[in-house]
Amino acid sequence: MSPYRNPIARMLGGALPPLIMAGCGLAPGAIGPTAPTPYEAAGAGGPYTLFTQPDGSGATAIQGAISRAKKSIDLTMYTLDDPTVVTWLAGAANKGVAVRVLLEQDPFYTDHSVKHRFATGCQASLPTQVLPGLVDGDAVRYASNQEAAKDLLAKSTKAHTKPQVYWTHDDRFALTHEKSLVIDGNEALIMSNNLTNSGLGANREYGVVDTVASEVKEVEAIFAADIANTVYKPSQPNLVVSPDDGSGEGNARTKLEALIKSAKQSVLIEDEEFNDAQVAKLLGSMPSKVKVQVLLDKSAKQKSDPVLLPNHLKPVYWTMPNNGTLHAKLVLVDGKAAYIGSVNLSCQSMEVNRELGILLHDAGVVGQLGQAFASDWSAANSGH
Repeated sequence: MSPYRNPIARMLGGALPPLIMAGCGLAPGAIGPTAPTPYEAAGAGGPYTLFTQPDGSGATAIQGAISRAKKSIDLTMYTLDDPTVVTWLAGAANKGVAVRVLLEQDPFYTDHSVKHRFATGCQASLPTQVLPGLVDGDAVRYASNQEAAKDLLAKSTKAHTKPQVYWTHDDRFALTHEKSLVIDGNEALIMSNNLTNSGLGANREYGVVDTVASEVKEVEAIFAADIANTVYKPSQPNLVVSPDDGSGEGNARTKLEALIKSAKQSVLIEDEEFNDAQVAKLLGSMPSKVKVQVLLDKSAKQKSDPVLLPNHLKPVYWTMPNNGTLHAKLVLVDGKAAYIGSVNLSCQSMEVNRELGILLHDAGVVGQLGQAFASDWSAANSGH
């Protein structure tokens, strides 16, 4: 049995720290532009619609999904620190929508006593701790997921049933790093975005609105299993799920390595971090005819990532404009298939965390991802 199976999911309760500035969030809709973008149009008429940041379509898509909800919203999120998003969720609850939220209880490792942080043999870096009172641009942020949860309940004054908030515990997964949103049981948003000012602002992020019924059902089933602390073994071929630890609850390493191995012409990678030795070895063994391009956030270089890539595959490190982070997780193969989601190319992300991503073959969506990568690659290599 995996060491991450102890009963830990619990309802929100007990004392919480005071809010930094309760109720002082941005006005609803203040994040990002509302005008359609080329990325929003990708896959129009099909089961997938791509959204991105920093062009603003990510913020627009998430706000739009929450506003469309008639019956239910089920949210799994690693970090929720933006008061505007809490206002959106509370507004849905006040209209009678059943809102359930599953949050990582300790996203910044403030409690270093918790066991099972890393899989055996994984090289990993601790996230940077966010201190109380930080401001991100002009937006006040909550100092913790607990503060955001408390304000969500406080703002749901007209809700017949208050939002339900559940907490993960690090004895189950090293981190619940998934970012997903299920609306009315018939559409799922699968994304790299945290619900933060930076995640909905200057960062490079990718996500999709997925309306494939069987995939939405599985995202919902994973959510239900995690709030109940029960095992669910995914079966949908396009969903990329962690932990891929031999328990059957995940497939991330298996599917991402298979995607890379399928390449005949090119493998294009964008990631915040990359420190997995097995993936590095796989890329290093690709035939010479396969073009491999790796674009990483500048912070990856500071962490000595990635490991063991041969000299001819050394990555480009990008300093994004406006203090943005290259937070996306993208693997694009032959211009025909792509992966996006929350799974980084790290041992911890693939084997220990709870993560969710998706494999995409929709020509419109994959084409738009290719255009976005080309734009980012050009900007990174030109110093912009």
